[in-house]
Parts: sequence; structure tokens; C-alpha cells
Amino acid sequence: RVPSIAFSMLGMFLLFRLMQLTIGQRAATFGLIYYAFAPTSIYFGRVLMSEPAMLALSIAFIYFFFLYTRRGSTFLWFAAALSASLAFLVKLPTLHLGIPALFIAHRRNGWAALRRWDLWAMAFFTLAPAVLYYHHAHVNIGPHYFTVGVGFGGKMWFNWRQFLSPSAWSLMTQRLLKDHLTAVGFALLLLGLFYRRPGAALFRWWLAAVLLYIVVVWGGNVRQTYYPVSYTHLRAHETSLHL
Repeated sequence: RVPSIAFSMLGMFLLFRLMQLTIGQRAATFGLIYYAFAPTSIYFGRVLMSEPAMLALSIAFIYFFFLYTRRGSTFLWFAAALSASLAFLVKLPTLHLGIPALFIAHRRNGWAALRRWDLWAMAFFTLAPAVLYYHHAHVNIGPHYFTVGVGFGGKMWFNWRQFLSPSAWSLMTQRLLKDHLTAVGFALLLLGLFYRRPGAALFRWWLAAVLLYIVVVWGGNVRQTYYPVSYTHLRAHETSLHL
């Protein structure tokens, strides 16, 4: 369990630092408290699963990339690229991180970001290992293990019948209230979503990317109780905005 706990602690630290830079010290402190003591974090922060590593690496990529676009350090470039590359290798759905990364780049450089060779180099460096690995795994391991990214079956994807099913939405809501947020956390989340605060836009785009992932992998999110772990940090951010 030591690696899982270590990744969990790393994710907490980097999320706190990122919130400090974007929404301020007070909100970051409350966000950290929520993230640390949320039922999801307590349970999944110590399990023998890849989720703690996925979360920590995802937060690390956005944190280092945010700093890189402002400081231009070579170290930060490699830190961001390595974090993203490892995140993509751990869990394929972390590709949604491209959306908040694009927001960061556009916010800093506008459309001129498309002409920056260093950003294109980072995209290549982060995506190439994932393309090679998932192609190799899909061909040599088999098509039945979506959780390690080597197959694309198992009714994990979006389909209209399941998406429009009241029972699916009821199940997702119950999990959100009972297992991941609690009633208090849900109320704070709703307040946060309607609260405007300078610096919150990054996390809103990140949340939009995660919502897109949930829809695309709707079947998996309905079937698996641990899939919502991928946006625990975003719930922590939203619940802290008005505190």
C-alpha cells in the first residue's frame, strides 16, 4: 500500500499548490481539507489500484504545465511532459487532460500557442509512448482488458439506451451522494458551481473535460464504483470556492 499512499499524498500536495496559485490560500486550504477527508480519498488513497497514481500524475501534469507556461523552465517542461506521459500510460482516459492544457496554453499565449514548437514537442513526447504501448498491448495481450487500455469492448462506451436509462442516472446519483460526496459535500459542490472567483476557469475547463470523459465512457462509469475517483480533486476545488 505504500506506493498508493505516497501517490495520494503527492496528489494532495500538488493540488494544494495549484489551488494556491489559481484561487488563493484560503480556498486552497479548504479544498485540501475536503480532498483529504472525502470518503473517496480516504478509501481509494490506500488501495492496491492504479487510481492514486493516475490522480497524482494528472494533477502533476497540470501543475507543472501551468508553471511552465509562465516561467519557461526546462525542468518544468520535462516535469510536465513526464507526468503526462506516465498518466497516459497508467490510464488511457487521462487523455482528457489535453483540454485543460489547451486552455492554459491559450490563456497564456492566445492562438500563438499553436506556433510554439516546444508545446508541439511536449505533445509528441507525451503521446508517443502511449500510442506504442497501447498498440502493442492491444495486439499482443488481447481485446478484453479496457482497464489497462488494451481493448475497447465490455460495454464500457456510450450508448443512448443506457444514457437515457433512469436507473443508470439513479445509480450514479446515489453513488455520488453516499460514496463520494456525502450530502454536505453535494450541497457545497452546488454552491461552488454557481460561484464566480478569479482563477477558477482552469478547473472549470478541467471539469468539462472530465464530464466529456464520463459521457464517452458512460458504460464504465455506470458499472464501476471507482470511476468517479478521477474527478475527486475537481469536487474539492468547487466545494472550496465560496469558503
